[in-house]
Amino acid sequence: MIATTKEAWERLDQIQSNLWVEEVALEKAFGRILATDVVAEMSVPSFRKSPYDGYALRSEDTVGATKEKPVVLKVNEVVAAGEVPNFQVKSGTATRIMTGAKLPEGADAIIMYEKTEFTEKEVKIFSPVLPGNIVEIGEDVRKGSVLLEKGTKLSEGGVALIAGQGKTSVLVYGKPRVAILCTGAELVPVGEKIKDGKIYNTNGYLIAGYMQRFGLEPVYYGVVVDRPQIIEENIKKALRECDLVVTTGGVSAGDYDFLPSVLDRMGAEVLFHGLDFKPGGVITCGRYQNKTILCLSGNPGSAATSLLWVCSPYLKKISGLSNYGFEIGFAKMRTEYPKSSRGNRILKGKLVLGDGEVDFELLNNQQNGSVSSMESCSVLAKIPAGSDRVGIGDKVKVYQF
Repeated sequence: MIATTKEAWERLDQIQSNLWVEEVALEKAFGRILATDVVAEMSVPSFRKSPYDGYALRSEDTVGATKEKPVVLKVNEVVAAGEVPNFQVKSGTATRIMTGAKLPEGADAIIMYEKTEFTEKEVKIFSPVLPGNIVEIGEDVRKGSVLLEKGTKLSEGGVALIAGQGKTSVLVYGKPRVAILCTGAELVPVGEKIKDGKIYNTNGYLIAGYMQRFGLEPVYYGVVVDRPQIIEENIKKALRECDLVVTTGGVSAGDYDFLPSVLDRMGAEVLFHGLDFKPGGVITCGRYQNKTILCLSGNPGSAATSLLWVCSPYLKKISGLSNYGFEIGFAKMRTEYPKSSRGNRILKGKLVLGDGEVDFELLNNQQNGSVSSMESCSVLAKIPAGSDRVGIGDKVKVYQF
């Protein structure tokens, strides 16, 4: 009996992740998954500082200042960024201070250069200055606060936050190795001369790219001959060397679709074989010696659709991400989908802003064998079984992977 996508998600989610931890240099941590909370060991900034070039002073000294009767303050010194003030600001004095420089003791306000007249020895203030305009200790980061939580994918900003604590390395989860095996007598490796009736193998690159996006390490095993024994030998070899196996091709019900029988010969536990959607519903998943085998269609568009629709939460989970589900919402159709859908239909597209709302732009060529539709694909839309054509402006449920 064909399983539902919901059942497939639940079965994949029940698989325990075999995560391990490694320490990497901070400059190599972009895109990696944190294996521990990052707690601030120091406040940032750790001292009070100036947000711009100006003068640090006591606000009470400027009370009553006017254009006709400016307050004149003696300049103690000039403090540049990275320097420490030598003098305390006392009554009748001010310190010339640069952007990012440490605030001298005694000052409770800063005024911009542009609002003063000054010489090297004194500065004139033409209106009262209120306390403030100071970057306070911990304004960006408070000591003891959790900067980043375990299971977070490190972005540029996240890495910068860690760098702000003076750390040169960080603990992250190791990258599971994913073996990619492509079957199909019609496939020719990229770089070889192509013959009539043959096509270049794009699936290896397509699947490897998604593995990297989800924080995994792809290992390409090339094109495997369409013979059950050879397919089985290659899968077993890949399982010994990697944490997960993904195959493309040979998963349907044709004369040369050997993957279901290979899994049976191996004694693998089949979690599901065929799901309730198109394209790519022929996807099969098995477990062998505590490792997962994902068998996808040989058609690139179908293979990528089923990988994203069914497997992306699981793939993100085994990378260590704590939030590995889809981001789900609704969007208006920017273009129409003219066909009725007898079964569940998964459309590939991207989100664009239009008239203050989010639109779903259907990508060209939704065919099973299409590679071009995957180039800009960033979101999927589900058209439920029994739906008629979907017109411009109609709302659809979208899943961002």
